[in-house]
Amino acid sequence: MINDKAILVGVDGSHASYKATWWAANYAKHAGLTLQIVCAYSLPSYAAVSFDATYTAMGDDNAAHSDAQEILSKAKAIADEQGVEAATLIVTGDPASVFVELSRNYNLIVIGNRGKGGLAERLLGTTSSSLPAYAYCPIVVVPYTDDDGNLMHLNNTITKVAVGSDESKWGLKALEIAAAFADSWGAELDVISAVPNMKGSEDEGVMASFQEDLDVRIKPLEEAYPNLKINKQIACPKCGGTGAKDANSYSTCSTCNGAGYVNRVENTFFGRMQTQSVCPTCGGTGKVITNPCDECKGEGTIKGSEVVEIRIPAGVGDGMVLTVSGKGNAARHGGVNGDLQVVIEEERNPELLRDGNDLIHNLNITVPTALLGGSVEVPTVDGRARIKIAPGTPAGKVLRLAGKGLPDVNGYGRGDILVVVDVTVPAKLNAEEKRLVEQLAAQPSFQRAEASKGHNIFDRMKSFFR
Repeated sequence: MINDKAILVGVDGSHASYKATWWAANYAKHAGLTLQIVCAYSLPSYAAVSFDATYTAMGDDNAAHSDAQEILSKAKAIADEQGVEAATLIVTGDPASVFVELSRNYNLIVIGNRGKGGLAERLLGTTSSSLPAYAYCPIVVVPYTDDDGNLMHLNNTITKVAVGSDESKWGLKALEIAAAFADSWGAELDVISAVPNMKGSEDEGVMASFQEDLDVRIKPLEEAYPNLKINKQIACPKCGGTGAKDANSYSTCSTCNGAGYVNRVENTFFGRMQTQSVCPTCGGTGKVITNPCDECKGEGTIKGSEVVEIRIPAGVGDGMVLTVSGKGNAARHGGVNGDLQVVIEEERNPELLRDGNDLIHNLNITVPTALLGGSVEVPTVDGRARIKIAPGTPAGKVLRLAGKGLPDVNGYGRGDILVVVDVTVPAKLNAEEKRLVEQLAAQPSFQRAEASKGHNIFDRMKSFFR
């Protein structure tokens, strides 16, 4: 069973592992999770490495276990300082094999990395590469030193998350995990897609294809995390999207003389033909920028993000697309902005099943209520409503609450709530209950079984597929 409420962190007594514990505890505190601190060792490697602390005689398991307990105590103290609940565990065995097996039960494993030696080397090195190759959950390697041996400084607030993604299932999974991680921190998400190094006329087409594929991968993230800041192009705030430093930073285009288009005359088989096209120099504006904006370098757009509030109309359904005009990517040089398209994904209600604008509710009633009638509550869009159950109501009867369903998205009235009655029959009876039922069974009204008119199984099925 996966423990999605805890983060697993591995320690070996090195400073790098304690740094990893600090990072894991900080993230656990932010995300409302707990820590599971694990120290894994095998006696031969333990005796040689000694957890970077003491030297233990070969085969002395008692001393090894004692040192492991001391290591876990120090790691737990780090978690306690940040107010994070932490549990400790000692496991005997090869660390790589141990953590590969434990990765089945956690959504995240955190280890340290200090360059040479230490837990990260034994787990991620050439001799113990099984963890990244066969782990069942993401692995976070917390840096301790850089290539020059200098200590790495880690902030306790994550503001930006970068992820490399392609169209493979693992690339999509990495994108999904990174988006959830960035959203939990309120951080920006940079999605990186590598393209082949090509030269020639095909560059533009290849780049457009990769950009389109990237947009397709990002679209579900925008739907799942509406407040997640995914970097895109926005209008430059300094120049207002014009790309010019000020109003006097323009000159008339010398190519088209301000017309915005150019004429080209060609000799063809049918004679001289004149064609008209957008000016390649000014792009149709009729003017060129002489002094570009120092913020956007004359482009008129910069990378940025924006949180957009949209109005969701009543009655929208799964798969519907809402278009917010002008909230897409900004256009170059003050052009018309693109639109933001919001795809609706509908969450299922445990009590109400949607069928168009109608809602279906399965109502369980007791045998006495079915026989004698009564009053019960049913869920509605606006809360709960009380309805009457007529005496002798059979199982499968459909009660219709007219006009209590979902409103039509175009304003054409409202649907109904269909209450399907189901009679709950007790599975076990005690001696007294059994005696009473046997008395009822002897009565004339309980001596025959009749089908309810107009409520056979075929009529009920047709009502759901009309």
